Amino acid sequence: MIQIIKMKKILTFTILGLFFISCSKDNPVTSASYQGNWRITFAGSYSGGGLFTIKNDGSFSDNIILVSPQGDSSRNVFTGTISSNGALQDGKIFFGGNQVGSVTGLFTLNSASGMWSLPPNLSSSTWTANRQ
Repeated sequence: MIQIIKMKKILTFTILGLFFISCSKDNPVTSASYQGNWRITFAGSYSGGGLFTIKNDGSFSDNIILVSPQGDSSRNVFTGTISSNGALQDGKIFFGGNQVGSVTGLFTLNSASGMWSLPPNLSSSTWTANRQ
């Protein structure tokens, strides 16, 4: 009888030990989780894209190439910040130092997508991005 009680205690403590060992804390997602190189592609009447790098604080500012419906290409600056929940905040497209468009979207750990627009009602469509 005493042996059965000892075996039950050993089994109980073994199971509890394994349970606590297997319960690991998940790493929280922060803006830094999106850090690294990403390739973005813009679809629609203005198309193009490029490579941009998200910094540790979630911010980025890099050159992209957009091609107009007439086939003219232009170097633009794409800026923004990725929040801890993956939302693109303050996404903007600049040409010649002036803001010419806005970008919204959502990032996951390896991909992203959203909408872009060039006002006033010039053009709008979608974009996608993938971590490189």
